Amino acid sequence: MNIMPSTKNEENVILEADTVFLLMRKGFPISRNVRAQWMLEHLDTIISIQCSNSKTKEAAELEVASVLPKNKSGSWSPETSHQYLYKVTSTTSIIFLAHKYRMVFNLDLSPSLATVDIQHGEIVIDEVYMATKHFLESIIRPEKLMSTLQQNNMDFHN
Repeated sequence: MNIMPSTKNEENVILEADTVFLLMRKGFPISRNVRAQWMLEHLDTIISIQCSNSKTKEAAELEVASVLPKNKSGSWSPETSHQYLYKVTSTTSIIFLAHKYRMVFNLDLSPSLATVDIQHGEIVIDEVYMATKHFLESIIRPEKLMSTLQQNNMDFHN
């Protein structure tokens, strides 16, 4: 739990967390038990968004990277989200993020895909190509967590 020192009255506002994004330590596998333990230890507690650890500090197993509140206060915005405290409840969703993801694609490129899709008037293999292209373009964009300015560029390897 990381509670930040306050410099404004607004920083003491506690919002109920709807979704918490936890970043797992790079190169370190986190078991389901550790993930469940984090949830149980932080249930009905107050958390804050943690600033990125400097190189001199050892990285925590799980770092609160972002939080989306259930009910946004009037002055809450992604740019000011780190100024708020958040309460983890039994309805809070926890999303665990890794630094690297690996994906395997299995595409059917058999001759039968050279047929015409009568509903769309296109050759089926062209539709497969376009769907694959759009998917790959969307996953290679840098991911910006909604409630922080922190960029999390995730690596994809085949």
